[in-house]
Amino acid sequence: MISWKAIVPFVLALCALAPRAHAQASDTVTVGSRLPFSLEPHVLELIARLVNDNVFDTLVHRGPRHELEPALATSWRVVTDTVLEFKLRRGVKFHNGDALTPEDVKFSVERTLDPSRKLTWQGQLRGVKEVQVLDGETLRLVTEKPFPALLPRLAGFFIVPRKHVEKVGDQAFAAGPVGTGPWRFVEWKRDQHIRLEAFDGHWRGRPPFRHLVFRGIPDVSTRLAELKTGGIDLVWWPPGPRRWWPRARSGMTPTCLPIRTSRRRRGSSSPRPDIRTEWTSRCTAPAARISRSSRPWGRC
Repeated sequence: MISWKAIVPFVLALCALAPRAHAQASDTVTVGSRLPFSLEPHVLELIARLVNDNVFDTLVHRGPRHELEPALATSWRVVTDTVLEFKLRRGVKFHNGDALTPEDVKFSVERTLDPSRKLTWQGQLRGVKEVQVLDGETLRLVTEKPFPALLPRLAGFFIVPRKHVEKVGDQAFAAGPVGTGPWRFVEWKRDQHIRLEAFDGHWRGRPPFRHLVFRGIPDVSTRLAELKTGGIDLVWWPPGPRRWWPRARSGMTPTCLPIRTSRRRRGSSSPRPDIRTEWTSRCTAPAARISRSSRPWGRC
């Protein structure tokens, strides 16, 4: 899943994995990475997103060819230049059992735009003036002026449960998030690991493996050593050129995934900067992929 501007699509590598049996149980996939400071879903932070992409869903998401596809919203339409309407998917549940409603989407947008919360996703949605709830499954986003980038940005915007967040507060929610994604949050042992468990009630169906664990391994060389010995299944961001990447284990190959980068042309004085967007296959986020991969699922 590719989201706002320059997100590295580490989750695509996760989705392509099949369960295996080495140091971990056969129903567990373990990722070696730094651990985030917070799991607040509306803060732009790459390591937190590595986890949150599996806990939360978005209204729309990017398909394998980067086209926008339905997710929590089954359809959308442009009503006017400043009004975008969505129809929500029926029967979607949050991990705590609450049903997804347009009020949750409205709350997610409004909490992000609330300056008192100081959430960094605010800049991505700046220009949204109002969220209108029309009925039990329909809502509209109204912008101050034409906002063609809004729909693509929503492909990276997580929807949170209004009642639960209001009950526990922002700080507790960031330490134990509740979403509608394919894996639910189980525990976070600081500086050790974050553990997720498959959410059988996910609208896409049951995930392909039961447990998803993010181990805190700040040192890159230690991550690579763990990868070689089977202590972890994926390593986040190995350094150096391809020849340095481990090939010690049978069936393990480095995988490069495309990223999208945006650059502002130097010397541009235009009030609307000239942005050149390009797709590149630079190995910014290589990951070890098991050769016996299952069909892409979930975030893919």
